[in-house]
Amino acid sequence: MRLLVGTLYSSEHEFAECARSIGRQTHLDWEHVVFQGLPEQAAHEALYRTFMDRADEFDVMIKVDADMVIEDRELFAKICRKFEELRWMDQLVIDVHDFFSDQLIGGLSAFRNTVVWPGSQDKLFADSSPVPESKRLRDRTELAPAAIHCKDPSPLQAFHYGVHRGLKVVQAARRTKQPGASAWQLTNLERTWRHFLRRRDRRLGLAVLGAQLAFQGVFDVGHVNYNDPFPRRVFERYAECGVGQLRSEVLRLRLLNVRLLVRPWLGRVRELWYSKRKLLRAGLARACRAARIRDQREAGATKGAAREGQQSGCTAEGTRRTECAPRRFSKVGRSPRCGSHRH
Repeated sequence: MRLLVGTLYSSEHEFAECARSIGRQTHLDWEHVVFQGLPEQAAHEALYRTFMDRADEFDVMIKVDADMVIEDRELFAKICRKFEELRWMDQLVIDVHDFFSDQLIGGLSAFRNTVVWPGSQDKLFADSSPVPESKRLRDRTELAPAAIHCKDPSPLQAFHYGVHRGLKVVQAARRTKQPGASAWQLTNLERTWRHFLRRRDRRLGLAVLGAQLAFQGVFDVGHVNYNDPFPRRVFERYAECGVGQLRSEVLRLRLLNVRLLVRPWLGRVRELWYSKRKLLRAGLARACRAARIRDQREAGATKGAAREGQQSGCTAEGTRRTECAPRRFSKVGRSPRCGSHRH
């Protein structure tokens, strides 16, 4: 199989090691293309457009971000075998080990050359997959971890990571929210916070700080791009903070942001609750009506059966009475019991 490997590069600290890890792969039939310095949404559009335009030249396209370092030299060969064995599969998602949350997360994706990206103007979730779940496989054990995500981030990179994840939690610019994506990102950030408390690494603290500032509304969707100067200016205010100072500032912001985070989602939960309660009431009403109709039918059937039983009982009793009733005699005649007796 021939592979096209695409990488989006925006000053990630791991890019050189990422390129070396790709070059060490034992599977040699691949080509590596790098998109550098583009905004988030435009970079993904360029990558996916290249994948589609060159689909006739390659069998599988692999997206390896610039902050991923592949440690398994056989990874590309194993991916090829997976696509050869599973003909129904159009996308393979392999978990990577995330430095920030210290856990496995979905990250490295490989696509069959038949996948088509419709195009999207979503700047926040620019890497959404067009492949339906029925044709997508997530690998968490066999090939995972495919790489280390953000193996050695710079302080600014860590801060920007937190800003981006925080914006995905609040989703302020989106008319249609994605509660599932928001909850996952918030969980990931909470794990990053606990990792910071255990390891006391400044970069982890800066990531959590960036997310908390995003919760405060300091940033918007336009600031997800690395080439935007505003996040850098905000970062410079905290560039010299130590671990203790970062911890204190994050704790202060966490107390303030509990209300900001909970209030809008409580409204959404309340709305869902009321709508589900209406549906529940309507369902209960339908069930009660059906039960009443069923009871009425059963009662009618019981009464009918009882009526038929009474009629059949009366008929049988009448028959018995007719059989057992004494015969009528004429004024002058013999009694059936005594032939010599006359009336």
